[in-house]
Amino acid sequence: MRRYREKRNTAELRSWFRRLFSRNKYAQAEDQIGASDETGHANLSVQEQFMLRNVIEFRDLRANDVMVPRSDIIAVEKHTTLDELRECLITSEHTRIPVYEESLDNVKGFIHTKDVLPYLGTHKNFYIQHILRDILFVSPSIKLVDLLLKMRLKRIHMALVLDEYGGIDGMVTIEDIMEEIVGEIEDEHDTDDEILLQRLNESTWLASGRVEVETFEKETGSTIVANEMEEFDTLGGYIFHKLGYVPKNGEEISHPSGIIFEVLEADPRRVKKIKIHLLANKSNYTDSESKSESESESSDQA
Repeated sequence: MRRYREKRNTAELRSWFRRLFSRNKYAQAEDQIGASDETGHANLSVQEQFMLRNVIEFRDLRANDVMVPRSDIIAVEKHTTLDELRECLITSEHTRIPVYEESLDNVKGFIHTKDVLPYLGTHKNFYIQHILRDILFVSPSIKLVDLLLKMRLKRIHMALVLDEYGGIDGMVTIEDIMEEIVGEIEDEHDTDDEILLQRLNESTWLASGRVEVETFEKETGSTIVANEMEEFDTLGGYIFHKLGYVPKNGEEISHPSGIIFEVLEADPRRVKKIKIHLLANKSNYTDSESKSESESESSDQA
């Protein structure tokens, strides 16, 4: 009976993924975004467009597209003491940490924070082997759809990516996969250190993509959003709304007022850092300017 339930659950999950990433659904999603772009009247909000585009692109992503590189993996040796492990958990702020023997190419599993808690403040004998959990080993070419399915079925939310020689090339968690659809997932441990707005000179500013448009407008005296009904809050959101996709490093986006946004750093999910070039004699972007520009674009297309 248990084996039957597992097969049924597997079949249902595979069917769900096939429906989600079928050609028809793929085409319908693209048409829906395209209709929004062409009419200028979004059928979907910016957040919905963002997630829908991510779902469309998700079907082609593989483990090596999202993995944390080997050099950035935080892991502990299997003979690590409780005090050493506690310190590692505190400083890394991770809930799951791989455990290896002798080298990172020989990972034995991973530990979860909640399995360590019962030992803290007690005199129980602690052996890291007793709380080891299984970890997945996958090829770099495995599709994220298949990896998510594997994680779901095996209830293992961490995978190590192997290179052609069997060594560890990177690591993928279920959070890494979900962020490809919903965007950056932040928790209480994430800080706002990267949220910054710095004036470089009279006409140039450096900003995080997460800086709020309202903050930028207040600090620089510029007007980016003429229509208060726009459905974005941050500079990164404005750029995505303007382009319809997440730009690559080095791309420039011109605002009707003459402001130029230069993308300095971006990943497949979001714009991280921007350089903003203001006009020497900048003028505010008004509703009338927005309207005239829209009319001009319409006449050009005609």
